[in-house]
Amino acid sequence: MIDGMKRNRKIILGVLVVSVAFIGIFVFLFGEANHDIVLRDDGFYPKKFAITSGDSVIFLNKSSHAFWPASDNHPDHTMYEGFDVGRPLNPGETWTFTFEKDGVWWFHDHLRPYFRGRVVVGDVNENVTCLSNIESTNLAEKQACWERELANTLEENGASKAFKLFSELYSSDSDFSVVGCHWMAHKLGEAEYGRYLQHRDFSKLDFPPETVYCGYGYYHGFLEHFLRDNPDYTVAQNFCQTLIRDLEDEVPRIRLNCYHAIGHGFVPEPLDIEVWGNPVKLVSPALAACQNIQEADARHECLQGTFNVIADWMWNNQFGLYYPEDTPLEICELFDDYEVSSACYYEVAMRLNPSVDNNIVRAYNKYISQIPDTLIAGTVLNSFAASAVGQRILESDFSDLVYDCRTVPTYLQTDCMKGLTGAFIAHGEPEKEYVKALDFCNMDILTEGEQDVCYWNIIRTFKGAYTSDKVGQICMKVPESYKKYCSYDIVYQ
Repeated sequence: MIDGMKRNRKIILGVLVVSVAFIGIFVFLFGEANHDIVLRDDGFYPKKFAITSGDSVIFLNKSSHAFWPASDNHPDHTMYEGFDVGRPLNPGETWTFTFEKDGVWWFHDHLRPYFRGRVVVGDVNENVTCLSNIESTNLAEKQACWERELANTLEENGASKAFKLFSELYSSDSDFSVVGCHWMAHKLGEAEYGRYLQHRDFSKLDFPPETVYCGYGYYHGFLEHFLRDNPDYTVAQNFCQTLIRDLEDEVPRIRLNCYHAIGHGFVPEPLDIEVWGNPVKLVSPALAACQNIQEADARHECLQGTFNVIADWMWNNQFGLYYPEDTPLEICELFDDYEVSSACYYEVAMRLNPSVDNNIVRAYNKYISQIPDTLIAGTVLNSFAASAVGQRILESDFSDLVYDCRTVPTYLQTDCMKGLTGAFIAHGEPEKEYVKALDFCNMDILTEGEQDVCYWNIIRTFKGAYTSDKVGQICMKVPESYKKYCSYDIVYQ
């Protein structure tokens, strides 16, 4: 029996040797080994893969929806050139990519960017965080690093710890505000939605008070993707009502932000190439959803959320849209409904700044002076002025912007001042947004009328961002003649 066992062991060892030799010959002849990464409805399996340079990875779609694997960053996929399938893969389809550069390469599903993973190529130390040498990287690499470190912190430690890191990044690197703190909060909200898909339990959602940072971007990111996956207005309405019930005391503006997100979420990324380049068709599902909303302020937020997506696609040259430097606002003339077109003008105007070097006077001369409707012209100037402050939020002197507002026609000057003052909450340092806002309103150069508009508007935004207790504390710093705006009995238009 012992001799028989020895013979069997030799046979097994022989088979193993032959098998390994065959694999070695196969790799030698064909030059690479293949590995599989599968996308399912709750993410990538595995999320991390270690390979050697020259190996190929087969991305397999086993989810119930289309899949577009690509390198970070989203949406331009620039971190590893060529690592981008370039189109949606239907369920059951595969795509193979060969990695020929050592490094840690993060990737995502372009259609659902909260699904993330990484491929480790070669002998690299993946435990060295990208934050350790971030000063030597370019802006795109910084953004990719921030996004994944925030998402990893969220995954491991929850939203409060993630926002603690968020505040540290804002304070330590001026480029963080260049990328845009609202955008970064938006990305963190996307990551929270990806985490939600692991349990699909509303009671486990993580919405601490810090999630109001940077104009509620966290909620926009989460709700946009939740609603894209659940494109039913009744579902959206019920979800908003749940958030309002549970969070309104701590998050005063959650109602309007939830309806804003309905506009985001009902603009699906178009898989049908026939609708690319057609903004009317691209937004039609969202406009239909927004028209269900009876309250005018909530409906307006929904419409702005709709065109925020379109403006981003124009800026990034996605889905057949682009941003013509001379006539970017013409897209809004395609919509006959005044309320709809007004929301379009507001969102598209946020992107005018680079074309005129962030200069209010140039923006007026090039774009705004050509708009015959005075209300629409005011809407565009308000949006542009807010973006002008956002681009310079780390500065302390905005007096030149005030002087510029005085050069536009009188009927537009209040809109200009509202835009300047409304930007601090959306772009300012987390939890301290009010500091620069109060400093701005307290500038000696402001006329009495300008100062009145300033305090009226910043206190209005404070009430949407902070609890009543915090608003009360801030209002103690407001001059006596403007404390009247701190009353919650005031109705804002």
